[in-house]
Amino acid sequence: MKKIRTAIVGAGKMGAIHAKVYHQLDKSEIVAVVDTNIQRAKKLAGKYKCSAYENCLEIIISSLSIKRMLICIFIFTNLFVVELLIKPGNYD
Repeated sequence: MKKIRTAIVGAGKMGAIHAKVYHQLDKSEIVAVVDTNIQRAKKLAGKYKCSAYENCLEIIISSLSIKRMLICIFIFTNLFVVELLIKPGNYD
């Protein structure tokens, strides 16, 4: 079964909860954690043996072939991040 390559944007409490749930799904593989606090991103990424990034631009230019993004950040920053992530041409 092919797993859906997943990135977690936000490594706080909500990101940790989402990571735990998606890690348990058979069809999901967590491949990246993004947080402006790189130490927090590294801590959560280490738990799921994936890469940590400090901003969303880094995962857009990476070769991770991400198919699912979980946006787990403050509501007032969601629009900016979502607009950046859904821009045409950023993903295959």
